[in-house]
Amino acid sequence: MRAPRPDLSGKVMVLTGASSGIGLATARAAAARGLRLVLAARGADALEQVAAELRAAGAEAVAVPADVADPAQVEALADAAVARFGRIDVWVNGAAIGVVGTVDQITAEEFDRVTRVVYLGVVHGCKAAVPRMRAQGGGVVVTIASVLGVRAVPLQAPYAAAKHAVVGFTDALRMELARERSGVRVGLVLPAGIDTPYYDHARSKLGVLPSAPPPVYGPEVVAEAVLDAAAAPRSRLFAGGAGRGLDLLGRLSTPLADRVLAGPYRVFERQVSRRPADAADNVDTPSGGPPRERSGRLGPILHRSLWTRHVEQLFPSDA
Repeated sequence: MRAPRPDLSGKVMVLTGASSGIGLATARAAAARGLRLVLAARGADALEQVAAELRAAGAEAVAVPADVADPAQVEALADAAVARFGRIDVWVNGAAIGVVGTVDQITAEEFDRVTRVVYLGVVHGCKAAVPRMRAQGGGVVVTIASVLGVRAVPLQAPYAAAKHAVVGFTDALRMELARERSGVRVGLVLPAGIDTPYYDHARSKLGVLPSAPPPVYGPEVVAEAVLDAAAAPRSRLFAGGAGRGLDLLGRLSTPLADRVLAGPYRVFERQVSRRPADAADNVDTPSGGPPRERSGRLGPILHRSLWTRHVEQLFPSDA
């Protein structure tokens, strides 16, 4: 039986990557639970559309465009949150981009850009949030990493490497904050394959758009996990039971995991779609168009994860 959810109503949440995918799903779920929201993403128009949608539904939401790769913009985001609401109770690091292809195909500049957004964006977010939370006596930082941060797959080297860095950084920060008894807690959410526009917006070196190997979960599975982590932070919270399975397989035997992924699971081939890569990516500039939670073109989608909803809840928080 799932325990009752703690009340987050009235808490102030800063959320990066809020105009698309998991970030957008989390913004909508947080608004429905009464949080006050400061939404960030690079695309000002799409971000304002999200904020306007949530305000129309009765939520308090403000849009603050920011590129998390720029620490000055992230500091300005934190300042804007404090100026508007007086504090930051929850900071969610959710921004991400991707370049999909073999290591030989991906340039050094593309590795650098993914690292600056996916990894250093988290560093910048934490360095903006933690001092302000420490000064106010506490708060929670939730970082959305990925199962690829604990087990890499081919064609995703920049993203997987950056997410591995995110996991290592988050572990170090969590221990430092626990040692000083700052009142600032840190949670880490690791999604499995999720139906988001990432697969439409990533830069592809494959000649076609990338795809997600099944099973694929809906972004609402991650949004629920993020809000659970905001209420009760965990050092590892897998969003989607397949992610926990991949982690356990890698822990059991790296050679075995390599053989399974390359053999029966055919993870390389399953990431290659039949859709032409004929649209602009969002690596250097925001994607156009309206805000979207989902790609909608990744096959059957699991809208619940019994593992995440029930089994993961058996583990205590890192309070």
